[in-house]
Amino acid sequence: MNILSNNTKEEKTLKSISCFMKEYSVGRHLKKANAYKNKGIPVMSIFIYLIQLVFTKKSMYIVSTGFKNL
Repeated sequence: MNILSNNTKEEKTLKSISCFMKEYSVGRHLKKANAYKNKGIPVMSIFIYLIQLVFTKKSMYIVSTGFKNL
């Protein structure tokens, strides 16, 4: 698989995750479940990041070190 098609597939996945979060008001449900913060990185950003890792089949270590997932 070439790099271009892999990036396109990831972009589609990220777009569908974003649409899902908006359509089902995930942020509102997280706040209702007392998952919110006053300072620092917003909980919604962390939640989206973790969901993206799952659906793009990457690990947090690989992303943080900058290695490409083969």
